[in-house]
Amino acid sequence: MAACTFGSNVDGGGGGADGAETSASTGVAPTTGPTLTTSDATTSGGVTTMGADAGQTSTSTGEATGVTTEASTSTETGEATDTGTDTDTGSDTGDPPPSGPFDEPAEIGELSQDDADDDDPSVRFDELEIYFNSNRSGGGEIWVSTRADPDDPWDPPELAGVLNSGADDTTPQLSADGLVMILSSNRTIAVHDLWVSTRDDLESSWSMPERFEDVSSASSEWGGLLVGDVMWTCSGRAGGEGLLDIWTYADVDLVGLTAATPVNADQLNTDGDECTMTLSDDGLELFWEHRDADGEWDVWTATRPNAGEDWDELAAAANINDPAGDRDPWLSADGHRLYFASIREGRWNLYMAER
Repeated sequence: MAACTFGSNVDGGGGGADGAETSASTGVAPTTGPTLTTSDATTSGGVTTMGADAGQTSTSTGEATGVTTEASTSTETGEATDTGTDTDTGSDTGDPPPSGPFDEPAEIGELSQDDADDDDPSVRFDELEIYFNSNRSGGGEIWVSTRADPDDPWDPPELAGVLNSGADDTTPQLSADGLVMILSSNRTIAVHDLWVSTRDDLESSWSMPERFEDVSSASSEWGGLLVGDVMWTCSGRAGGEGLLDIWTYADVDLVGLTAATPVNADQLNTDGDECTMTLSDDGLELFWEHRDADGEWDVWTATRPNAGEDWDELAAAANINDPAGDRDPWLSADGHRLYFASIREGRWNLYMAER
């Protein structure tokens, strides 16, 4: 299986059916555009809503973002005062987002199969639906499982319909509202490109995926994470810092399938591999997979004080990594759970850690 076997020419890591590494093309790619920072291209808060018929794109505050409060106050000092002020706070009045290390990870047993490799988890905002890559039916395909409650075990997984092509289909990435799926596939050409599928609502079927040519290159592209109108992805395209690099595309238009020139996230990239990533709902915490030029995959993390600022405290994620290898992180919408893949038991399986 070539699924999630990211395309550097480095030994080790890899996620083929037999654990072998597969190299992807690093051919000539389009010249990168104007010099921007990753933080310039990052948005937070709103979620992108789009129907399966490629209709209008809109921004919604959603359940986890801003609230509007009617602030009518009075002062009991012998004389009442009504300020009559309507205040749109734009912030969550509930508990602050969690931070810090996770507890010890546990394998998601109901999604594991002893003779298969499973990786690339992507979990819907309510944690009632999970997509992942597996070679359990012989090739790299996308599977889906659901459940009735976030604390229930997952139902037996099934093939994810038209998201699969018979070629290598991998790195499924759900949008924040669960209505857009971006995946990587080599269904029409030798390298992996990003493909986009949509659905009208959470109960609808996915549309036939369309190739996102504007974010493709002569190299392979993986892990298209959509954050507002910005896409984060990884590629071995020319002009990077190392082998696989994280790139961002601003002004993503899912109707016309267009995007601005890719920008290298040079603050995060090294001379090794950086790939599939996940961003917290407030845009202040980032997880991604990293591999040194001669090492195994590990999950890394970084934080920043405000959206739009530089990342700091780049480090391996505490309590997550095993010497055998860990990758493909996915942070739950509330920030309490980290889903990822690990090969600590001899095959790539899905794990989850809580905080």
